[in-house]
Amino acid sequence: MRRIAAGVIAVLLFLLAALFAWLDPTDHSRASICARVGFVMAALFLALPKADGKVNWWLVGLVIVVVLGVTRLPRSLKLLAVAALPILLALFWSRRKRTS
Repeated sequence: MRRIAAGVIAVLLFLLAALFAWLDPTDHSRASICARVGFVMAALFLALPKADGKVNWWLVGLVIVVVLGVTRLPRSLKLLAVAALPILLALFWSRRKRTS
């Protein structure tokens, strides 16, 4: 349950960062705070073990590579990447097989 809560909080923080950056492009303080804490919560989401106790290390590496790649982008593309992240997460989350 803690893992899911960390993921939901991360997605909400990324949405808030995109919203703050869109509403007031001249003031970056609130958007940057939300984005930074969102990255920390996303890392916590990846670090917490699943129910079977295994960690997807390839996924952790992929996230590190993506974060380092996003830092090299211009500001407008960073905003687009952060805004698209919750949509991509929702798409991949819904495709996962659920076993009851």
